[in-house]
Amino acid sequence: MHWRIYEGISQDLAPNYAWLLKRQNVKNCFIEGLHIASEKYPNATRNEWETFAYTRFYLGDKFYQHPEFERLLAIFPVKKAITVFYNKHKGDELLKTKYTTRGWLGIEGRATLITE
Repeated sequence: MHWRIYEGISQDLAPNYAWLLKRQNVKNCFIEGLHIASEKYPNATRNEWETFAYTRFYLGDKFYQHPEFERLLAIFPVKKAITVFYNKHKGDELLKTKYTTRGWLGIEGRATLITE
């Protein structure tokens, strides 16, 4: 079942990484996210853990350390906190850069389209 998630993430992110992003790296990072979520939020559901693991690809692997996200967790269940935080910060490249561990996807940098 998770292979569909890995494939979807790979297809979505691949153009940003000049198609160098390996599916195995996506799988490993997703599984790592499940592990982190299950340790940090043991009372959360499997679906919430999957949402956490998925969100790391779009907001940064350490997005959960953001003070605003931590504040939201005090108010909402994990999935709702992620949804609120994601909706506010999706596309925020500065936040993603700040909360992404360099090389966490197994490659460095992003592709840039050069046009003349």
